[in-house]
Amino acid sequence: MTLLNTTMINDEINSLVTLASTSRKGYLERWEIMNSYSGCMDGDPATSVILDAYSKGIRGFDVEKAYAACRQTAAGPNGSTNRPDNDFYMQHGYVPGQVSWTLDNAYFDWCMANLAASLGKTEDANLFSTRATNYKKLYDPHVGSMRAKNAEGGGIPWLGKTAFGQGCTESNPLQQTWFVPHDVAGLMELKGGAEEFSRQLEDFFEKTPSSFGWNDYYNHANEPVHHVPYLFVYAGKPWLTQRWVRRILTNAYHNDVNGICGNDDVGQMSAWYVLGAMGFYSVCPGDGIYILGSPLFSRITLHLDEEWYKRAQFTITAENQAPDHPYIQLAKLNGKPLSRAWIRHSEIAVGGVLEFVMGPEPNKDWATRSVDLPPSMSASPGRV
Repeated sequence: MTLLNTTMINDEINSLVTLASTSRKGYLERWEIMNSYSGCMDGDPATSVILDAYSKGIRGFDVEKAYAACRQTAAGPNGSTNRPDNDFYMQHGYVPGQVSWTLDNAYFDWCMANLAASLGKTEDANLFSTRATNYKKLYDPHVGSMRAKNAEGGGIPWLGKTAFGQGCTESNPLQQTWFVPHDVAGLMELKGGAEEFSRQLEDFFEKTPSSFGWNDYYNHANEPVHHVPYLFVYAGKPWLTQRWVRRILTNAYHNDVNGICGNDDVGQMSAWYVLGAMGFYSVCPGDGIYILGSPLFSRITLHLDEEWYKRAQFTITAENQAPDHPYIQLAKLNGKPLSRAWIRHSEIAVGGVLEFVMGPEPNKDWATRSVDLPPSMSASPGRV
């Protein structure tokens, strides 16, 4: 919608900020259901929506009021935020007994840091940038996974990577460990570098059933893992992203009454398909980056919001498109060779054409150089 309907984005943010004020709670709600807010699930998703809009130049809302609501949500003491145990988190850098909440907080603190920096709030930017690294406090190298800690700082009883729960919301430690969207480079370092990171990712997918239904590995039937197929690009192996994205698009979705392999929570299961079919996906909302995957169609045209963007269309073409041609052989953006497997929102917003040439075998030379890797909190393009 940031590309198609900016009015709706502004309306959504204005509604969220107004609700924070009129409710007299001050913090941002989550998970609307039946004209109310359940507060279920984890994180501060409204903060991500607000940063993502602001970073894309969509600012038809009171930015200072929005920032104040975001800040109270992230830094409010217990009773003034819907984050659990936030006093403890702000002091110790993790939520006791929680992997999911700790990792979510780290990402949304990264969102806060970027929003604060954009508004010239240097002290807050530094505070939240530090908190954005809190995910590292949960990584246990002895088990090779994120592991929840108790209030005393020790690990909770370990039941194995694939045992459901253990402080993981609707997931297991193996699935939840991959949720560091703002700092994939930092997670890669924790896991021993790009090769080991890729090896573990490949193992994760190879053990997944071909239906991609509910399972202990890549569980596409539920949302915590939806960004994971695109992480290969950060490790310099975009062909593996292309392989697995195409398989998921083909096997996890069908034109049938049971055509979606899981609950379409707030539309995410369908949104993943639409973006993947077009050929890109936002791993880290707020950074203005889309990771390229494997487009399903020979030609797709996005009719951009004419009131917001200078040009009205962005077209994606895929030459040699076929069910057995999932791999990108080369790509061009507006007629010029594209050597990276990611594009910026700003490159779409000005309109133009993204061209792919597809093939049956991977091109392991395309988009693999260190200078072509996507940006990440711990590293920028050009890292070695």
